Amino acid sequence: MAATMNMGVPYTLGRARSSLIHFGLGKVAAALTGLVLLLVLVRALAPRDYGAYVALLAFLEIFYLLTGWGLSTIAQRYVAEYRVKASPGRFRTFILRLLALRLALALGFVALIAGVALAGLEQGWIAREGPVAALGGPLLGGTVALLVAGVMVRFLDELFAALLMQGATQGLLFLRNAVRLAALVALMGGGPVALHALVLLEALVQLGSVVLGAGLLAGHLHSNAVSGGDPHYANPRLASVSLRFFLVQALGQLYGADILKLLTTRLLGVTQTAVFGFAQAFADIIRSYLPAYLLTGWIRPLLVARYVERRDTAELAWLAGLALKLNLFVLAPVAVFFALDGRAFAALLSGGRYGDAGAMLFWLVLLVAVQSVHLVLGLVAVTLERAGANIVATLLAGLALPFALVLAPRFGLPGVAWSLIGGELLWCATVALSLARHGLLPLQVLVGGWLRLLVATGAAYLLTTALLPGPAVGGWALLGHGLLAGASFLTLAAGLKPFTGRERDVLGKVLPLRWWFW
Repeated sequence: MAATMNMGVPYTLGRARSSLIHFGLGKVAAALTGLVLLLVLVRALAPRDYGAYVALLAFLEIFYLLTGWGLSTIAQRYVAEYRVKASPGRFRTFILRLLALRLALALGFVALIAGVALAGLEQGWIAREGPVAALGGPLLGGTVALLVAGVMVRFLDELFAALLMQGATQGLLFLRNAVRLAALVALMGGGPVALHALVLLEALVQLGSVVLGAGLLAGHLHSNAVSGGDPHYANPRLASVSLRFFLVQALGQLYGADILKLLTTRLLGVTQTAVFGFAQAFADIIRSYLPAYLLTGWIRPLLVARYVERRDTAELAWLAGLALKLNLFVLAPVAVFFALDGRAFAALLSGGRYGDAGAMLFWLVLLVAVQSVHLVLGLVAVTLERAGANIVATLLAGLALPFALVLAPRFGLPGVAWSLIGGELLWCATVALSLARHGLLPLQVLVGGWLRLLVATGAAYLLTTALLPGPAVGGWALLGHGLLAGASFLTLAAGLKPFTGRERDVLGKVLPLRWWFW
């Protein structure tokens, strides 16, 4: 009985609302500091050095995914389940083992990479000159520290999300951005910032975040223990399901943005990588910080806890569909604005250095829209422990890599973006059809809302184009164009009503809005 009563206690509506408030407020602060940091960074580094820095961060993301061996899936899917069903002692042991294993994997693989880099320098495989080569030579120590610390920061973030510790996630993110920004401004006082100084700064910031994050996690586990639960709880499917989803993640690197950044460095040079990296960084800010996208990360542990308790796939599909509509709803006016004035906006933000990123901003916002579909479908598949469709979808989406090899030399960076979008569309179509075929995703319900959003987006673009005399010149004109694009979309969407009555009722209660017109 105690175990039954314990189910769902850590994931009550009150805790969920508190977590939502924390990450809403925290993300606003982190978004502002992150945007300012990006603007300072693109001015502080030479394009070649910034391109090398972008390549390093892309490698870090690939390194994190390829060395996880299913631990990310465990954090996303099984931490919430163990929190609901296991005793406090069992749950703490479970979390500590996950952390220890993640650190051991990071150290082992980084030692392997360092050995290969040193051998490459000695044997001549790695050139001793150039910004990218420096990461495997003079900057090897900083690169190694950054890889290990970066892995642990990302894994702690996944654990925090599963535990509804959004205040900790956003607080640490804000602190990292603030420290980076202050240090970068100080370094700029002595002239142009060198790549090695930035790498060492990033490594120190990540190491400090790991220490603080570990302390916050320990305090949370100590003060938020819930009575009851099974002291010997174990899910026999944990290892097999997690490893299958790890295979999906590993194969997914074949068509991901990070591998294509490294490919861009090889095919188009580090200067074009800098343009790609600037556009991608801004698209990531949009993807990570808009409230609708945040709901997906906030809702994941709630979906798992609710599904574990009730095994109700209809409710799971409804909640996932709501999160997806919100993502697309917020991204639509942004896409309209970038279609109108992407180049002028990119030139203004980068101080004239990366105006060519304007076209990429539009294509990358479309990519973010498709990635939001990927995210929600992946969330449903992980919750239902269905990795088979994901594996097939990822293999098909891997066709994006050969397309990029063909399109990038001919069309430049837009060709890279088209390859990314094509790969994501293949993935989403395969998984959606698989889930629908098994009755786990009511596509006809979702598609109706999507079509209304698509019609509103296209109509808003046509209306805004008709009302404006031409491209924006200057910051105030860009602001006016953006406001007009947003107002046009919201007005048209209010008439088309892409959200159902039930969805509007829920949004009016959860979000700080008393009226939801759409």
